[in-house]
Amino acid sequence: MLVGFRRDLQLHAGFTLRDIAAQYPAVRPTFGELLEPTVDAKFILTPVLWKYLYRYARKHQARGNGFGYGLVDPANPHSVARTLSARYYKDGAEILVDRGWDRPLG
Repeated sequence: MLVGFRRDLQLHAGFTLRDIAAQYPAVRPTFGELLEPTVDAKFILTPVLWKYLYRYARKHQARGNGFGYGLVDPANPHSVARTLSARYYKDGAEILVDRGWDRPLG
């Protein structure tokens, strides 16, 4: 759900998302249901890039830095993906869909 306000209407004063769950529809699609059934290979990270991202994130986590990636499980009915920002279109590390990555191989 995206929420925005035109500043000239001054509707934002006192606005809160505290009770936003009450506005959710009773039935909503899961993340996995929103995905295309087949994906062009150009949108899938190679095993080498996966391994790099995994190791890079672990290295920065050990140092206390903020680098990481979001791995979304399409089989989990409660999964929620991060917002895809246009400026990140090249690497896609902000939203990664789990296609069976074996983390111990990292």
